[in-house]
Order: sequence, then structure tokens, then C-alpha cells
Amino acid sequence: MEILMIGNGFDLEHGLPTKYTDFLQFINRFNHAYINAHRPGKVFEIKDEYLKHIFNSPETNVDEALHEYLKDNIWVSHFQNAYREHLKNKENWIDFEIEISEVVQAVDKLYHAYMEVDEEFYDTKIQYCKKRLPDGFLGYLSHENGIGNLISIMLSDLDRLIGALEIYIFDYIDNWGRIEYYNPDIDAIHPDAILSFNYSNTWQKIYAYNRTNVKYCFIHGKAQSIPYTFCLDECIDKNKMVLGIDEYLSDDRKDKEVEFIAFKKYYQRIHKKTGNEYKSWLAKIDRQRKEGRNQENRLYIFGHSLDVTDGDILKELIEHDGVKTIIFYKDKARLGQQIANLVKVLGSEKLIQYVYGNNPIIEFRQQKYREKIHGSTFEIVCDMVKFDHFYKYKGKDLEDLILKFERKIEERDLDYFCSQETVISLYDVLQRHGLGKKYVKQLIEIADSLRNTEYTGKEPIQFQCDNWAYQDYDNSWGCDERTRKFIIILNGRNRVNFTLSDSKTDIISWDDIMENYRKIANGCEDIDRERYIEILKDVLSMHKYPYGNMEDMWRLLIKLSRGAADKISRMTLQELIEGTECSWEICNYTYLLHEIEEYDYFSEQAKNMPEDFEEEI
Repeated sequence: MEILMIGNGFDLEHGLPTKYTDFLQFINRFNHAYINAHRPGKVFEIKDEYLKHIFNSPETNVDEALHEYLKDNIWVSHFQNAYREHLKNKENWIDFEIEISEVVQAVDKLYHAYMEVDEEFYDTKIQYCKKRLPDGFLGYLSHENGIGNLISIMLSDLDRLIGALEIYIFDYIDNWGRIEYYNPDIDAIHPDAILSFNYSNTWQKIYAYNRTNVKYCFIHGKAQSIPYTFCLDECIDKNKMVLGIDEYLSDDRKDKEVEFIAFKKYYQRIHKKTGNEYKSWLAKIDRQRKEGRNQENRLYIFGHSLDVTDGDILKELIEHDGVKTIIFYKDKARLGQQIANLVKVLGSEKLIQYVYGNNPIIEFRQQKYREKIHGSTFEIVCDMVKFDHFYKYKGKDLEDLILKFERKIEERDLDYFCSQETVISLYDVLQRHGLGKKYVKQLIEIADSLRNTEYTGKEPIQFQCDNWAYQDYDNSWGCDERTRKFIIILNGRNRVNFTLSDSKTDIISWDDIMENYRKIANGCEDIDRERYIEILKDVLSMHKYPYGNMEDMWRLLIKLSRGAADKISRMTLQELIEGTECSWEICNYTYLLHEIEEYDYFSEQAKNMPEDFEEEI
């Protein structure tokens, strides 16, 4: 089994704005846009396209929902103040969990100070604990229920904060945003299971195109589909995202003092029923090992800091019998931090043993640089595989994909199509689903534009139909006939457009090439269809420009067609005539076919002449 564990570094690697600072900046843009949207004529001044969309869309009240989630939110105000302090110290970061933990622990101390019966130091302790609270929290202590009121507001506002974060992740990032990068290391892994510490669905959106039966476990929950019309209480109740803190109490206190348990991750995981499916994966590994199936099981960790806050899960997976762990790191600085964190989780002695022991089970591997999706074969291959399995996706996904193909074809986006090979593959996929005829002419022109003029071979590039062969439902194996014709047309255009400038003439001379073809034509060995077409088109390309003696070229082709290619030449020429739209090619193929038929006719007539015919003349 192969398990891929991903942390927030995975989303960041793919160019997604999933840092807490990104979310805070989004909140600031939203609040500013909300003010403008409620001023006459100001909505058009909103620059963020997503925000402009939600304020202009009558179909959804997502703008009002975000406003209700964020309005007077005690945590949002605290995070913004804390972030400003960080910026003053030239630190462009903030960790919500650390901030929440510090506040909760301060309120916890204040709560227990209120519970004290020691009257002598009562007021002193209360004042001391209050001073440790941020200013934004102190005002709520003057209300009727005091500390109880503050705790209640902290919990309800945390739920509202998570609701806003869900909209940000699912609607703004997953649905509205565009993923621009992929990582070759991740694409090379074909995991059986994904263990995610993220709320987003990034892996499935990018890499699931050619993976099947992948299992998922979202440890901290997953941002879910947002309804068009919000009912805030209902959305909060259905939210499955965990945003909390780790246990900070000692073992002798943590099971007794549960006043702040709702802020803790383990409680939220239980309460929201988030994923623990990874335990069944480990159980499966155990069963297979018990049955004697000692296959190698790998755990890949990508974009995870290996922090001790997730130490229980890391330890459970890394130390599981029969599992080898590959940990990807971005650079030496990140590697150093990951090693330091892993020491806290496993201990230094164990880590050394796991990395350098007789049977090492941990490998640190530097990740490859991410690459742009657009303009790479990754994008179009991903789209083709999705289209070929469109029945697995929602109807809108299919519609969006077809619209994308149409847009790319209409725009003649050569960066998207990348190469002639991918154009052939796209046509093959489209025509197998009934759309080939609709786009065939445009795709031929696009493929023609992608002809490699820097090709350094002695012959123009010719594609073999067998490379697009597949097994059909009746167990037949071969290239689809319409795709075959598409390839023949494209090969013909490559031949027609091929000149000496496309090749390195110092490698081999055209006279040498012709001499080689004469040997084939004069030889006794038969050649196959593909080789015949290759020679035929090469000689005709010389004829077109021309090189050498044209009569010699035609004699060579006739001899080749009636000799080494005798068994397949006539049928092949007929297919080439039917499969090309190039008038020049049709004329040449037709002429050669007529010459062969004429030669055949007179040869047959010669056989039927009486033995004394020559004497009669």
C-alpha cells in the first residue's frame, strides 16, 4: 500500500493562498468591499473578481453570510491585532492555533482564579490573570455572566470564524481559484490512500485524473459544498472542519478539567466525526503481512512540518511494522526544521536508528521544483483522461471540460496543445466519444502549426498508428480507423512541409539516402506498410522541391511498389488517397497507383502472348 500524507505546504507548493495571513488579507478585502457594495455605484470599484461576483450575484447570499460570520468576531479582531504586532517586528506570519491556545490558557487561569476560596489573594490573582488577557477579551467580563459569558462568546465566534474559513477554502480557493502548478514528484506517486491535514481538495483536483479507487482521510475535516442560500446556524452545525488547540494540561488534570475541552482538537475530531480512516489502512497492512503478502508499504510525506502537534499520528504511521517512510523537503532550512521536529516526536536515538540503521525505514528526499501546468503536457493529458472517464464526474464538470476544449481550439492555444502527439491523442479521445468529426479540421491545422521545425533527423517526423492502439470491448486490438486517417493526414502534411532546412545535411547526404532506398527496392526482403509509407513520403518530398532526377525517383518508387512492397503497395496507396485532403499528395499517390496498375497490366499481357509472337513481328 502507498499512503500520501500532505500538510499545508502541499497547497502552498501548488500556489494556493492557504496561509493564515492570506485568509486575514482576504477578510480585509472583503470588509472593504462590503462597505463599497452598500454605497450607490461603488460595487464596480471592487477589484477582486470573486468579491465582485458574490456582491453582484442574486443567486446566493454568500456575501451576507461572510459578513455575519466576521462581524464583531472576537477572534478576527484578535488575529488582526496580533498580525499587526508581528509586522512591526518584521515577521510576516501568524498561527491561529498558537494565538487561540495562548488566549484559552489565559482565560483558563482566570476561570480557576474565580473558583479560588482564598480570600486573601483572591483579588490579586484575578487582576494578575486579567492582565494576561488581550484587551479585546476584557470587555466581555463586565457583562452579567462574566467569565461564562466570555467563554460562550469565544466558542460561538470560533464557530463563526471556521464558517468563514470554510467559504474561503471551498468557494474562493477550490471553486473560484485556478491552480497553476503541479509537482513532478507528486505526479509520479500513485497512492492507494491520501491522508490530508488540509481542508482543501487540491490533490484530487490535480492528480486524481488517472488514479482509481483512492481512499481519503481528512484528519482536520474538509471544506464542504456551500449552499446557494445560507442558513448560518445550519451551516455551522454541518461544518466538519477542525480548528483548535492541542492539550496543554498535565496528565493528572486533563481528564478532570474539561471546561475548555471544546477548543481542543481531539474533542472537535470526535464531535465533528472527522477522519480516522487511516487506522483501517494500517489494519489492512497488518492483515496482508499476517497472510504472508510481504509487499512493500510506503508512506510519502509532502508539505508537512512534522510538528509535535500531529506527533501521535506521525508516530503511529512511521513506526508501524512494514512501512517505509519517504519525507520530502523543499530546501536545507526546511529539512533542518523537519529533523528537529521529528526528534521531538520520535526521540533522537530512534530517529538515528530509523535513518541510518541496518534496516532504515526513513528516507529524506529533496522535492523537485514545481512546474507550470499551462503549457505542459500535464494539463492536456489530465484533461483528456478526465474527458475519457467523464461518466465518473458531475454533468457540469463534463460541460466545463468541453467548453475548455472548444475555447482552446478556437484560440489555437499552441501552449496548451504542446505537440503533435498530444493533438493526435486529443482527437482520438474526442472521436471515440462522438466529437472527432466536429473538430477534425481545426485540430489538423493546430497540429500542422506544431510541426517541429528544429527536427534534426534525416526524415520528417512520422507517427506510428500502433502508438494509439487500444483494446476494445470485443477484445480486438488496434488503432481506431478514424484516428488512423487523422495520423495519415498529419504525416502527409509533415512530409509535404519537410525541407532540407529541417534536417542536418552534414549528417548524411540525399544521394546516400536515395542509394539506401535503391538497395531496399532491389532487395529480396519484403517491407511492411509503415516502412513503405516512410520511404514513399520521403522520396516524394524530394520530388516536390526537387532533388535529383525526377524520372529516377519515379522508377525507384514503381520498382519498390512492385518489389519489396508488392503485397501492400496498392492497398496502402488507396488508403493514403482516401485519408488525405492535400491535393498535391492525392495527385502523386494516384499517379503512382496508375503507373503500378499499368505496369501490372502490360506484364500480364506479356505472359499471355503466344511463344511465336516475337517471330511474327
